[in-house]
Amino acid sequence: MLRPQPPFRTESLVLETVSRLYALTEENKDSRNIPEWIQSICNQIRIEAANPVSLTNILKHCGYSRSKFYADFLHFIGVPPCIYIRNERIRFAARMLLQKREAGIKEIADLCGWKTPYHFSRAFKKVLGTSPRDYRLTAPFRETSIS
Repeated sequence: MLRPQPPFRTESLVLETVSRLYALTEENKDSRNIPEWIQSICNQIRIEAANPVSLTNILKHCGYSRSKFYADFLHFIGVPPCIYIRNERIRFAARMLLQKREAGIKEIADLCGWKTPYHFSRAFKKVLGTSPRDYRLTAPFRETSIS
């Protein structure tokens, strides 16, 4: 069982989490404009965050070779496509954890398209540094501050 944390500790954890989420998509972006086709792919990934995204399908629709796609995506977004997809899925899951507080971790994992709660929890902790359960418990005053 978690011990009650001082208010400044909870606030610090919240700020750190929000900061990490922001950094996942903003860090290392090229200062030039992101090509429209990459923006479109990123938007589609965000919209489909609850569903596993197939890079093969993305490649078919964008019309670029695998190497060109990966190189351009990494250059403009700052992370490889598979990492971007994982991060967007975790961002979606973090919102669901706060919006659906009555739902269990397994239910959230299912809702967010993860194969198992274990796989979901490991990926969540790898990205945010805390388990889904602890994330939810350390943010009791937040409604849906993660966008």
